[in-house]
This record gives sequence, C-alpha cells and structure tokens, in this order.
Amino acid sequence: MILRPGQVIAGCPVKDIETRHLQVSCAYARDLLRCSAAEATQIVSALQREGYLSRTGRHEGHELYETTLKGNQLARANLRPISRATAERTLRAFMQRVGAVNSNPDYLETITGVIVFGSFLSPSDELGDVSGSTSPPASIAVT
Repeated sequence: MILRPGQVIAGCPVKDIETRHLQVSCAYARDLLRCSAAEATQIVSALQREGYLSRTGRHEGHELYETTLKGNQLARANLRPISRATAERTLRAFMQRVGAVNSNPDYLETITGVIVFGSFLSPSDELGDVSGSTSPPASIAVT
C-alpha cells in the first residue's frame, strides 16, 4: 500500500493514524490523536466501517478493536514510496545474504525458497516496499 502525505482515511490525516497495536480502544485513539472522545469515536467507527478495524470485545468498560488484514496493510504502508531500482537493489542484496546463510555450515537450516509479494509484483515504477517470506519460515520485510 502506498500512501500520500496529504491522504485522508476515515476523515483523519493518514500520517496521524497508528494501527500497530493488537487491540485499541476509542480512548487510545483519543490520546494518540489528541482529540475529543466524540471525535475519536467517530474516527474509530469510520475505520471499522471502512474495514481497517474490527470489534473484538470489551475490557474495563471500553470497546476493543483490532486491525484487519486491510488495517495491517495500512500499518505497514509507506508514506514515501521507493523506486523500482531501489527495490531491485534491496532484493539483490537480500539474495546475497541468503546465499551467505546457505553457504555457512554454522547455520542449522538453509533457506530453500524466497517468495516476494506486494507492489513489487506490479509493473509500477513506484513501490511501497519490498516484502516477502523465506522457507523455512523466517519472515522478512525490507524497506
């Protein structure tokens, strides 16, 4: 996901939205955004309507929300896109590190596969990041 600095989501500037926590409440949103309780409730409701958050229950009288897949994409989104050339350099450097790991007998496992996904697979020259996974599972996210 590529975001623009002036972009607005759920009526709130995207640069002010923080969705990296497992569970959030309206009170947390109010403190983070430095707004009134009513404004925080509106923003959280809009994030829920737009599919970024889902309600998970209650704790100490507060509704709790967690990020959805779409919300997790927003949390990982980059406000400053990178060029395809930068992404390709990053991937080449990563593949060199994979080769170094696989050629080192001190490691107990070898990496048998690398999967790249996300905007890197698009034809665009402007990308959000380079992300993927390795097998055996050892998640990567190179930005």
